[in-house]
Formats: sequence, C-alpha cells, structure tokens
Amino acid sequence: MGPGDLEFDAPVLFFLRSCYAFVGNVLGGNVFFSDLESFGDKLRAKFALPGSASPEDQLKPLVAELLTAAGIAYGHTVETRTESHLSEHKARPDIAVYVGGLICGYIELKAPGLGADAPRLKGEHNKKQWEKLKGLPNLIYTDGRQWALYRTGERPDGQPIIRLHDDPTDKGKAAVTQDDADNLARLFRDFLGWTPSVPHNPSSLANYLAPLSRFLRSEVETALEDTGSAVKLLANEWRQFFFPESDNARFADAYSERFRGDERGDEVPAGAAKIVKGVSDSPAEYPETYGFDPDTKEITVGTGRFGPVASEVWEFEVSGLKVVQSWLGYRMKTRAGKKSSPLDLIRPVRWTARMSEELLELLWVLEATLAMEPDLEKQLDRIVAEPCFTAVELPQPTEDERKAPGPAASAVGGLLGLMGVEADGEGGDDHLEDIED
Repeated sequence: MGPGDLEFDAPVLFFLRSCYAFVGNVLGGNVFFSDLESFGDKLRAKFALPGSASPEDQLKPLVAELLTAAGIAYGHTVETRTESHLSEHKARPDIAVYVGGLICGYIELKAPGLGADAPRLKGEHNKKQWEKLKGLPNLIYTDGRQWALYRTGERPDGQPIIRLHDDPTDKGKAAVTQDDADNLARLFRDFLGWTPSVPHNPSSLANYLAPLSRFLRSEVETALEDTGSAVKLLANEWRQFFFPESDNARFADAYSERFRGDERGDEVPAGAAKIVKGVSDSPAEYPETYGFDPDTKEITVGTGRFGPVASEVWEFEVSGLKVVQSWLGYRMKTRAGKKSSPLDLIRPVRWTARMSEELLELLWVLEATLAMEPDLEKQLDRIVAEPCFTAVELPQPTEDERKAPGPAASAVGGLLGLMGVEADGEGGDDHLEDIED
C-alpha cells in the first residue's frame, strides 16, 4: 500500500497538518537561510558584471530559483515561467508560478532600489501597471531586497513588507540575517499555499471576476498588436462577419466580457451632460415636476438642472416609451405609471446624490447609443442585403402552440395573487387606490 492509499479521519488529518505547519515554520526558515545567502551572493555577482542589462532580467532566474527552493522546504513542487518584457505601456507579471502543475500566482520584479510598496511606486508606467495587476488574487512585488505579498490589491493581515537587512546586490550573503530568512519563508509559505476562494452568490462572483476580466482585457489588447497572434486572427474574422467598425478596444471589451465590480459607473462612458445645479436633498423640496428647455438644452428636475442635453436624447424612445421622461416620471413625488404591487407605494423621502448620478449615467448611455446609430444602420443594411429566410422555411407551430397561455401561466395570477392584488383591468388599480386611501 502506497502513501496515496492512506486515509485519515478529520481530527487526525488536522493534527498531521498542524504538525507539518509547525515543522515547516521551525525548520523551513533554517533550511531557507542558506538558500537566501546563496541568492544574495549570486545577485551581487550578477550586478557586478560589466555592461548594461535590464535589472529585472538579472533578477528573474535568481528569484525563480529562490522560490523553487522555498517550495522544496515546504513540500511543494514549484515550477516557474518567465515572461518577456513588453514596451512601457504594457503590463504583464515577470514570473508565473505553478504549484503541482497548476497556476498559483505571479511575481512582478522591479529594479533594485525601487522597493515593493506597489501602490506608492513613482512613475506613470508603475502606476498604470499597478492598476492592471492589483486585481490578481496572489501577487508578489520585489526588487530583490524588499518583498510584498498582495491579494487583489491589498496586503494580507499580518504580512508586512519585508526588507532585507542590507542590499544583496552590493553586500551579497552579508545582506541577509536569520530573521530575514524566517520572515521571507513565511511570506513564501503563504504565497505557495494560496487556494482560490469559491464565490457562493452572484455578487461575490462578479466581484471576483471583475479584476480578472480587466487583466484579461489588457492581455487581449497586447495580443492584438501582434499581427500573427491567434487573437488578432480572431479579431479580423469578428470584424469581417459582425462589426466591421469595431476597433481594438471594443473587441477587447467584448472578448473579455467585462463585469462591473464595486466601482459603479466604470462601464458607462462619461458624456457631455453634467450637473449644472444640484437637486435639493430636502424632503420638503422633493421634485414634483421635471421638464426640458430646447433653447438652453437643459433638463430641470425640481430645483436642479442637467445639461447640455440634446433634443434627440430627451425624445429618445423604445417602442413608444420615452426613456428619460419615463425614468423621471417614476421618480417624482407623485410617481407616474400604473401600480402593480403594494411595493410601489414605498417611495423615497428625498432626492439623493446617487439618483443624480444615475440620471447622468442614463443620459451618457443614450448619448453613446445615438452616436453608434450610423454604424448600426450600416450593419443592418449589410444584414438585410444578405440572403434571408422566408416564412415558409421556418417550422410551423401546431394548433396547440398557437393558443394563448392560460391563467395558470400568468405571472399576475401568481405572485400578485398571493399579495391580494388583482390583474390590470380586474380592479387592480382600484385595490391599490384603496390602500392609498
């Protein structure tokens, strides 16, 4: 019977794991100390060589070797893959780290002396790079002397930035101490032992995927600049068959299927409309009316004004419903529209700043939609010009399928029936009026 055939109950397994962690903490640092000394000497030798070379490239093989040694100390099979440097406006981690054949995390290297406090690194390139990399769930920043672990842009509790006793590019193994080895071994243990969290609801899933989607988008944009990449070939076919006017940015958005994370509005392009005068948040001045002045191109909402707003945006409609006017009507002190539930009687007591932001976002979306219409019309003309199906080519419904749904299939008879609300045309509005009275 081999080791893989052994089975333990939960208490025994917990005890064994605790013992393993204790031994790793006590012995791992001691074993790792010699590896860290070797790292210091090799780093000093590298940087003592004549000629010029990328500082990050000098760090790559030695950092990868050090991490592999740390993995051995903790019983992990660690493999690394280094990434080629890209131009200044690109972002990709320098080293990808695999544990047991599966991706575990990434390491971003900086020139010695820059430090590992990623959010505070100076320079436009470093700031833009951090904005792209901070969404990664397991990331180490290091310049050889300083080391920091980040999880989606934050350092884990109890894991400070580690700074070696001295500069290893100058002092070699004399730059490191046993305390340095203990602290760095602990950081490596946390990094190599990372396991992905499993989202359990739609909100946590969206928040988990949002930063990864942003990172994927930047990778797609990078690949699009390589004329021979598979992504570039896919984009060419995309444009040929679907959206001829789509640029690289639009394709990258569509390919990465970006989610909106905690930052509200990051998918809504800012348009021309602005808040000219804020709407009062006093309950006594809650807006009762709204309007549009075509001369000033401003929307009035109670005491507030928004503009400039094109007449086309104000009059924009979908199937006869005027979008902006309907949105505002439902948010007036006396709301417009039919009431379908007692929940409709729950009304805000004051106009909030978020409501003004939502109105701006709506106006911006309509501005962008109108700007796209010429391209959409061209695409529609292309589709109509192609061969189309005729009615006789489509499957014909049976007589049973042609019948209207019965009462059992009606949503109104279901949920609203349980709430004591009848369908429209059967006393529903009267019932709600009784509630109001």
